[in-house]
Formats: sequence, structure tokens, C-alpha cells
Amino acid sequence: MECQWGRFFLAPGCQWGRFFLAPESSRKARQGEMKYRAVIFDFNGTMFADSVFQFQSWNRVLEAHGKPPITMELYRRELAGVSSRKTVEQLWGADLPASRVEMLRAEKKTAYQEICLADPAHFCLVKGLPAYLDRLKEEGVLFTIASSSNPTNMDFYFAHLGLDRWFDRENVICFDGKRPGKPAPDLYLAAMSQLQVKPEECLIYEDGIMGILSANRAGAGCVRVINPEHLFEPGDGISYEGVYEDFLYI
Repeated sequence: MECQWGRFFLAPGCQWGRFFLAPESSRKARQGEMKYRAVIFDFNGTMFADSVFQFQSWNRVLEAHGKPPITMELYRRELAGVSSRKTVEQLWGADLPASRVEMLRAEKKTAYQEICLADPAHFCLVKGLPAYLDRLKEEGVLFTIASSSNPTNMDFYFAHLGLDRWFDRENVICFDGKRPGKPAPDLYLAAMSQLQVKPEECLIYEDGIMGILSANRAGAGCVRVINPEHLFEPGDGISYEGVYEDFLYI
């Protein structure tokens, strides 16, 4: 088998680096030496690169209500990984009546799903992820999802992205309003409890500052970031191993 080069992001130096992939035999041997008992995935932006879809759908709702658009930078730094309820509070104010909050969340959900379905070329799992999930399953590694998405949106993903090939929908942790969302650690702690593993035994994949903070606060043994679009700064106060372009060379 021909050897390959992969790409990864070195967190401290803010540079793309390259690492060497050995032939298949040694690669599989390394893969069998899994350091962590469990892998927990964030979903939006990590398993499904939907930052642009999220950004567009929030701006569509803002425009419909006569409010100025947000920038992508603001979305990535302050809203990515945050629940829709919390996002409404940040964009419209925390004193909105509950009925109006739910109306705006429903409008955003409708806009988001319409945008996803209108772009089937990009409404798909991140490159390399299906093979990576297959590998975890073959090696007997525990894994699940801990997402800020609400249950209705998670149902939408299961219906269109074939997630039931690897996951039991009933065991996926979503933001249902019963526990604090990210950056609080509760979603990840719930996933760890469900898998019956200790925090230090978990590898978590995230894509944004709020999610990384959540994983750090949950005490995860390792956090890896799937995010080719955004660079984090030392002052962000987050800890992670590195940023990878996708799952192709992990």
C-alpha cells in the first residue's frame, strides 16, 4: 500500500503541520492501541460542518424581524455550540416572553432545515467520519453524541444522515432544557455517565470555544478539534490537543 501524508493543526504555533501515515498494517496496529475507553462527539460543526447553515438561518430570522445581521466571526466565537434558546436570548435580549422565544426558535429551525435540504452536496457527514465510526465500532470502543441540538433537530439528522448505522437515537444526549447547555459541562457529564466511563477515560471531538470549554470543565482526558475555519487564541482559556481538518487521517 502506498504511504500517505495527512494534515493536522498544531494548536500552540497556529500553523498547519503534516504527519506521516504508515502502511495499512502498522496503521491498524496503532489504531488497536486506543488510549481512551470512550469517544464522545459534538454534532454541529464537528460531525456535520454546518456553521454556514447555522449562520445563514439565524440571519434569515433576524432579517425577518428587522434586526441587523450578525457576522460570521461573532457566530463562531459566541454562538457556535450554544443552544437555540440561549442564542435567542443573546440576540434579542433575556427579557423576552417565553412564547416569543419559542416562536423565534421555531422560525430558526424551519429556516435551518430548509437551507440544509436545499444544499444536499454539503448536507452530509464530515469527510472520513463514517470510516472512523466503523473503526471505533469494530474495535469495541464506546462512543456517543453530546449535542446542543434539540431533540427535534437530532431527529432531523437521523432521518437524513443515516446516523442509526452507528447510534441509537434514544441514547444520544441532546439539549432538552432539563440540564444546562454548553459551555456548562452537563451534556458531556451525562454522556460519560451513560457510557459508564470516567471523564479522564474520554476523548471528545469539538469544534468551537463553548464546546471545548464544556469538555474541559467535564474533565475529559483529551479534546480534539475538528475545525478548519477558525483559529483559537491563547487568551480563550481552552485546552485541546490539536485541530484537525476532518476525520480522514485520524
